Amino acid sequence: MNIPQDTCFCCLALNGPRLAVKQEHIVLPGLIVSNTQDAFELEPHWVEWLGSIQAESFRKSTLYVTAVLSSRNDAQGLPLHQVLDNRVRLFHHTLVLLGCGYNDAVLMVGGNRYHGGSLHVGPVRSGLTPCFRPYYRRARKVEVVDLEKAATILTNLELIYSHVPGRLYRRLRKGFNVWVRGAQEGEEWIERLHSFIRATEAILKPTIAKERRKQTRKRLRKPWREITSTFIDRGQALLGKSKKSEKLLRQLYDIRSSVEHIKDIMPAVRKIPGISANEAFGFRALQCEILVSTIYTRILSSEDLMNAFSTEVRVEGFWRQAGHKRQALLGGPINLEAESHQQFLSHELPDFY
Repeated sequence: MNIPQDTCFCCLALNGPRLAVKQEHIVLPGLIVSNTQDAFELEPHWVEWLGSIQAESFRKSTLYVTAVLSSRNDAQGLPLHQVLDNRVRLFHHTLVLLGCGYNDAVLMVGGNRYHGGSLHVGPVRSGLTPCFRPYYRRARKVEVVDLEKAATILTNLELIYSHVPGRLYRRLRKGFNVWVRGAQEGEEWIERLHSFIRATEAILKPTIAKERRKQTRKRLRKPWREITSTFIDRGQALLGKSKKSEKLLRQLYDIRSSVEHIKDIMPAVRKIPGISANEAFGFRALQCEILVSTIYTRILSSEDLMNAFSTEVRVEGFWRQAGHKRQALLGGPINLEAESHQQFLSHELPDFY
């Protein structure tokens, strides 16, 4: 990769993701993904600061995401390094959203190439939180089609975060932030599952965000929806309307509630045909992850859905409209059972559960 003169750059080195086609891919103008990095070397003082093990880890990373911007770029008033940091981080999250960006080590390197060609490397940031691949999901390589999808998703993610701290896209931002926390959870798999269901709730919006009314004539107007039934009803818009979908969504919400109220979750994890009792939790956790990731992928890939989830009023309007209109925007039902069986990696539940 050639870094142009008079530019700032940021490179995110990931250990774990692998390209199906090993070459340099220009995903968007100024955004390059590659399996190698030869644009710069870590200077000796950075190697000393990081230590030889981390420096070697950077050199042997399996995927490099590099963002470049002109030093004269306005970047909407934000510092250039912040814009570049955000871009490579969000792109990494899009690959995890698509199920192919899991990693166990991450390092971020910034720098500048000045007019005249001289190169400055730094700062180098270590200690960033990886997005670990869960033990119950098969690994897969990053395909060209994933990079194409990720480019569209990244563009919309940058749009919704450009409105911070405004109210536009706030629900999407909050929901996606919860999804990120789930994806970064590498030890407490129960909390990972909990985050994914909460991120799903952000889209299904089972509660009404409005103030309670004062009591009038000894009657209190009911300001809240029944949360579980609303979660199940709206969830079936994504999974298809059936008794099987209803039971699954109820079970997922029961598991979420058990985590929320610090109860033993295992009684809420029902037996699954063809899956051993020791692997049932992992299978349900995988279903939660596929469900929520598919939801956000569809929204962040569609201009119409982005608009529908841009404000609280529009979200309410989306869920109140006729089913066929809503389905036309959401797309066909997610075949969650088939996808989960295809991606499930048989692994017994760890003893600490």
